[in-house]
Amino acid sequence: LIEPPPYFLLAVYKNTFYCNLKSNFISGFISLDSIYNIASVKINGTYCGILWRSPYTLEIPLEVVKPGINKIEIEVTNTWRNRLIADELMPEKRQTWLNSPYKLKDKPLLPAGIIGDVKIYVR
Repeated sequence: LIEPPPYFLLAVYKNTFYCNLKSNFISGFISLDSIYNIASVKINGTYCGILWRSPYTLEIPLEVVKPGINKIEIEVTNTWRNRLIADELMPEKRQTWLNSPYKLKDKPLLPAGIIGDVKIYVR
């Protein structure tokens, strides 16, 4: 997975995984160590759900997973805070404007995106 810059609002992580399906599988799951702040998960183009609080685990409908190579796409959205700080620090690349001054430009950026491992498993 590609790591986005720390000031993004939306990042899309894409990858593939191999699955050797067997008839005794009961259910599938995706588990993320941590996300900041909301993640929408698609497998093979099918929406599977949203993760926004711990534990970051989502049941995967087995009908969307096919034998062989599967595509996973995770869209992660964070809060406006980092975007507003970035705009204050890089006025030449500014993307947002406010009616009043934003007072956090000297504050550290918050974590953003997927932090840690993404695991897919079945039982």
